Amino acid sequence: DRSFVDAFEGVYGEKPDRLYGRFVAEVTAKAVAAEQVMAAAGEVRGQHFQQLDWFTSGAAVSPDGKMVAVQRSQPGKPAQVMIWSMETKPETEKAKKAREEAAKRDPEDVAARRIFPAARDTIATLAPMNGAGWDDPRFFSDGRRLLLLRNETFEDGTSARDLWIWDRETKGVRRVTRNAAIRSADPFPDGDKAAGIRCRAGSCDVVTAELD
Repeated sequence: DRSFVDAFEGVYGEKPDRLYGRFVAEVTAKAVAAEQVMAAAGEVRGQHFQQLDWFTSGAAVSPDGKMVAVQRSQPGKPAQVMIWSMETKPETEKAKKAREEAAKRDPEDVAARRIFPAARDTIATLAPMNGAGWDDPRFFSDGRRLLLLRNETFEDGTSARDLWIWDRETKGVRRVTRNAAIRSADPFPDGDKAAGIRCRAGSCDVVTAELD
């Protein structure tokens, strides 16, 4: 009987920890080289908006630029949709006072600095319904309603995604389509229709859907 390390070395000619160390070094070297190329090309970095964990969908910004809607998922839970304020939260008086008092107690101490931005204010949240979450939020032009997708599983085991409309002020949701198999959709500026991608049996089409 041989150990895993002995068997690995017999196949690859080197111990696994040494080969993995080389792999890490090579990947790091490639990453540094890529950073140098991007810096030479004049890379422009964006501003860090929010530090999150697990899964977050692509963000949808409201027409007035004051809100952002995202799909958030946590381990073992269906997805929910959250709307955050785009405004940066200023430092609270309590935090400012604590920082000043810490500096008085030890003037030579190095003050802590915030690495990640403060949590954004949550304007509205749409929880899962009947154990199914929501996907791909898109704002209507009024900034009040959002077009959403939700997956439904049928008795034969198949599933399809349909369109729903969420009014964040009335907190109501309304179903628009049934078994439409729409992958993604965006509302027209007038809010009467939506353009989307429908996929069935391995074929996808561009479609419009009536929203009334």
